[in-house]
Order: sequence, then structure tokens, then C-alpha cells
Amino acid sequence: ISSLRISLQDMLTDDDFRQDRLAQLELLDERRLHALDHLQVYQKCIKHAYDKRVHERTFK
Repeated sequence: ISSLRISLQDMLTDDDFRQDRLAQLELLDERRLHALDHLQVYQKCIKHAYDKRVHERTFK
């Protein structure tokens, strides 16, 4: 039982397969950057919510 990637590789020419793999890698990179942006927005919201509830105290 071969994987889908291997089956597609046999059906496509080398150039087409390389272009397809590059497109997949670019899509993964875009998704990774989108996830990173989402994480940064989430962390900013969490920090804002935490800072709203915490008050600075000074001790003598």
C-alpha cells in the first residue's frame, strides 16, 4: 500500500511534482505565519485581561 504522495509522484512528471511540492510548502509556510499572527494577537489579549485585574503594590 503506497501513500497518496507516492501515487501522485508516479502519475506526474518530475517538474510537475516539484512544482506541486513547492506549492504545498508555500501553503504550509503561509499557514504557519497565520498561526503565529493569531498566537500573537491571543497573547496580547491575555496580557491585557491579566493587566486589567492586577494592581501594582509597593511595600515599605
